Amino acid sequence: LPEMILPNGDVITESMAMLRLAGEADPEGKLYPSDMATRVKVEGVLGLVGDLSRAWRPALYIGMRPEAFGYPTSAEWDKEVKDATIKKVREAFLSNELPRYMGCFTDLLKESGGKFLLGDDLTI
Repeated sequence: LPEMILPNGDVITESMAMLRLAGEADPEGKLYPSDMATRVKVEGVLGLVGDLSRAWRPALYIGMRPEAFGYPTSAEWDKEVKDATIKKVREAFLSNELPRYMGCFTDLLKESGGKFLLGDDLTI
């Protein structure tokens, strides 16, 4: 588990909070812009990344922890049925969800007109 220790000794273990704190520490103010309009765009991209992460979690982990997604445990699940279900879940993600998210990222890159999702400056 990653952790960040603040100068006052407080320990932060939430990765998005760490990311924002590190971004705010940028003396140039580019990683996590202080301009509210740009910051809202950064937050939108962070939300999109979070949505993608949640969408692909079942496809990634179903083989390791099927019970977390409403399926029998690996020990209880017939191997052929398990394998077929894993394949179905992963193929559905690859054919439906992933292209939708990649389309959103592609659109952001096109709209930015720069090297990064929000222009020429790297952000968190």
